[in-house]
Amino acid sequence: MPELKLKPYRTIPDICRGLKAWHRRHGPLVVYKIQKTDPALHRAFTKKIGSIEQAARRAGVPYRRRRDNKWTRASIKRAIKDRRRRGKPLNAGVVIKGDQTLYCVAVREFGTWGNAVTACGLDYTKIRLKNRDRTPEDVINDLKTWSRKHGIVSHAKLARDDYNLAYATLQRFGTFEQAARAAGVPFRVLHKNNKWSCPLIIRQIRSRRRRGKPLSASGVLKDYPTLYGGARLKFGSWAKALRTSGIDPSGVRRNKKRTPENILKGLKVWSRRHGIVTPSKLQRDDLALFLAAQRYFGSLKKAARKANLTFRSHHP
Repeated sequence: MPELKLKPYRTIPDICRGLKAWHRRHGPLVVYKIQKTDPALHRAFTKKIGSIEQAARRAGVPYRRRRDNKWTRASIKRAIKDRRRRGKPLNAGVVIKGDQTLYCVAVREFGTWGNAVTACGLDYTKIRLKNRDRTPEDVINDLKTWSRKHGIVSHAKLARDDYNLAYATLQRFGTFEQAARAAGVPFRVLHKNNKWSCPLIIRQIRSRRRRGKPLSASGVLKDYPTLYGGARLKFGSWAKALRTSGIDPSGVRRNKKRTPENILKGLKVWSRRHGIVTPSKLQRDDLALFLAAQRYFGSLKKAARKANLTFRSHHP
C-alpha cells in the first residue's frame, strides 16, 4: 500500500506557501472555508501565526471575514476583477451558488449584478448565460425533461439543481406555479407553516408523554424540531411550555448532573477537538452540551467567554 503524504505545514514559510496555493484555487482567504477545505492548514496558521489577518499579511494574499459589513463599491469591484483574473464565471447564477455574499452586496450597492459587472469595465451582455434567448416553449420542454429525471418539481429543488431554468420560469411565466402548470408536470409549492398555537403545542407535548416519547429539549429537537421551535416562539422557552402542560422540566432533563464547571470543561474538550466554538457546529455535534450551556449561562457566547474560548456566532 503506498504511503499517504501528509501536508508539510511545519514552518511558517510552509504555511505561507499553502495559503498562497489556497488563494490561487479559492480566492481571498476566508477562515470557515479554509477550515472546511484544508483543516490541517487552518490548524497550522492558527497555532503558529494567529489570526487570519496576520496570516494573510505574512503570505501577501487578500483575506475576507465571512460576515464583513465593510463592503464598499471599490472592494466589490476588486472582488469581481479577482474572480475574472482567476478564470471564475461572472454570470449571476453561478456567483449566487459560489459566492452569495459578493452577489448580495453587489446588488445592494449597484442595484443589479449586471450594473456591478459593468462598473468594472466589462460587457455583461457577453457574460450572461442564454436565459434571455429561452422562449416559453423552451422553458416548458426543459421543465418536462427535468421532471422526468428528478420527479416532482419544487422551485427550491429546481433552483439548487438548475438555477438558470428556475430563473427562466419566473421570467417567462411570472411564477413557478404557472410555469409548472403550463408544462403539465407534477409540482409542489412550499408555504410557510404558521399552524402552531398554544393549545396545539400543549396537546402535542401531552401526546408525546402518553406515547413514552422523550420530552427533554435535546430529544424533542432531534425528533420534532418544529414543535420545539413553535414552543419557544409561543412560550419563550421549552421549559415554560412543559410547565404549562403540567410537566416538571427537571423530571425530563437528560443532563440532571450538569454543573457550570463540567459544562466549561466539556466546552474546552470539544474546542480542542473541533476548534472555534460556533452554535451550529456544537448543536450538530453535541446538542446536550449546547442546550446545557444556554441554560446555565444564558447563551453559548457567555459560556465560551467564561471558558476563555474563541467564539463565532455564524455558521462555519
